[in-house]
Amino acid sequence: PGILGQLKVVKRETLGGLIQTIYGIFNKSYLESVIRVNPHITDPNTIDVGEIILFPAVPVHVDHQPLKRWWVEIMRADNLENVIAFLRQSPTDAASSRLIPHWNRSNGLQFSVVLSQLFYDRTSALNKLKQLGSDKAAHGDIISDWGDRTVFYANPFQNTKI
Repeated sequence: PGILGQLKVVKRETLGGLIQTIYGIFNKSYLESVIRVNPHITDPNTIDVGEIILFPAVPVHVDHQPLKRWWVEIMRADNLENVIAFLRQSPTDAASSRLIPHWNRSNGLQFSVVLSQLFYDRTSALNKLKQLGSDKAAHGDIISDWGDRTVFYANPFQNTKI
């Protein structure tokens, strides 16, 4: 995809904060990419509540990791607006989680909200999922394989707690 999606800015959001949430980090390259597809943004330090911002699909290179890892996924959506709405409504979840946009041929564009903590074994990841409570455990999942040829738009190994 060329665009991950669009968002309507809400009170207390900044462009830098949205970039950090969507791509996992804020840097000049992401800022320039967002500004390029949003020519109406004349000052990135000043965005208005209600303003619509497009977020381009900027693939990241993910190095092969020698050790298998597991992520605890607490929410998945196929729409950027839905997953950001979830994060906005669940500030406690947002503090301990991160968004990983990804695409592959079989599932298309997906947005996974995973805990920031990575696990080195499935049992530890499952135990953590159970600790989150029955509601989240019922909707959550454990991921250890994102699928062949998955394209990431945020590095799943970056900015994580181990």
